[in-house]
Amino acid sequence: MKENVNFAFAIGYVASLSAKLLNELEIAKIKKCETKNEFFNILKKNNNIYSENFKQFEKEIDDEFDETILNIKKVCPKTKYFEYYFSKNDFLNFKIAVKSMNESALLTFKYKKLANIPPEKLIDCVKTKNFEDIPSPFKETFKECLEMALTIKSQKNIDIFLDCKMYELILKLAETEIFLKKRTQAEITLKNLNFCLRSLKNENNDISAKLIKNGLIEIEKLTYMLKKGKDYFLSILKEIKLESFKENFKEDLTLTDELIQQMLATYDETTNIKYFSYMPIHIYIHCLKRQNIFLKKKLINLTFGEII
Repeated sequence: MKENVNFAFAIGYVASLSAKLLNELEIAKIKKCETKNEFFNILKKNNNIYSENFKQFEKEIDDEFDETILNIKKVCPKTKYFEYYFSKNDFLNFKIAVKSMNESALLTFKYKKLANIPPEKLIDCVKTKNFEDIPSPFKETFKECLEMALTIKSQKNIDIFLDCKMYELILKLAETEIFLKKRTQAEITLKNLNFCLRSLKNENNDISAKLIKNGLIEIEKLTYMLKKGKDYFLSILKEIKLESFKENFKEDLTLTDELIQQMLATYDETTNIKYFSYMPIHIYIHCLKRQNIFLKKKLINLTFGEII
C-alpha cells in the first residue's frame, strides 16, 4: 500500500503541473498571433516568461522541460519507468555518436541530456568500442548495434536496424506496465503500417527487413496484407482497435511522423486504465513535449515567416 500512496503523490504532483499547461483557448489565441509581441503577451499572462530571441527561447524552453521531467522523476517511486522514456534519447545520442566517428561535422549536433547514459560516456564507449561500464540491457544492445553499424554500408539501413533494436529494448523496459507496453505496440504498429502504405504507393512489396517486431499485427500478417491491397489495410484496422484513424489513411497513403504522434496522443487520451500506473505521467510528458514543439514552430513562423 505504501507504494500506491507514494505513487498517488507523484500523480497528484503531475496533475498540478498539467493544470499549468496551455488550455485550448490559449492555444487558439497563439495560433492567431500575428506578431511576436502578441505571442509573448499570451505566455506572460500564463506566467511563462521567456527570452524573445529564438535561440535563447529554444534553450530556455528545453532546459525547463528537462528540469521538469527530472523533478517528476524525484517524486516518482517507480523511477525505473523513466528508463523507458529516456531510452529513445539514448538511441538518438548513440546514432549521433556513431555518425560522428566518420563525419566530424556531426559533432555539432545537440545530444539529449535526458538519457539513461550520460552522452559523454556513450560517446567514449562508441569511440573505444567498449560498453562494459554501461548497465544491462543497454550494454548488450549498444554493443550489438555498434558491431552491426560498422558492417552495414547504407546509413538508411543502419537507422532501420537501430530503430528495430530500440523498440525491442523499450518493450523490455516496459515490463509489466500494461499501458506502456500496449502503447509501444501501438506505436510500432503505426510505423509498420506507414512502411506498408509507402510500399503500396511505390509498388514495392519487399519491405520485410524494415518492419519492427512485436507490434499489434505480426510481420507475417503485414506482408500478407500487402498482397491483398489498400482496401484490406483499411478493414484490418478494426482488429487493432484503431478504426477511428481510418480517415487518415483514405486521404493519402502516407503517415507523417506528426500524424503518427497525433494518433498516439488520441490513443493515450482514450485509453482507460483503472489502477495506479505510469500512464498519467506519460501523458503529461508527451503533452508538455507537444506544447513546446507547437510554441517553437509558432515563434519560428513569427520570426522568420516560415509556414507551420
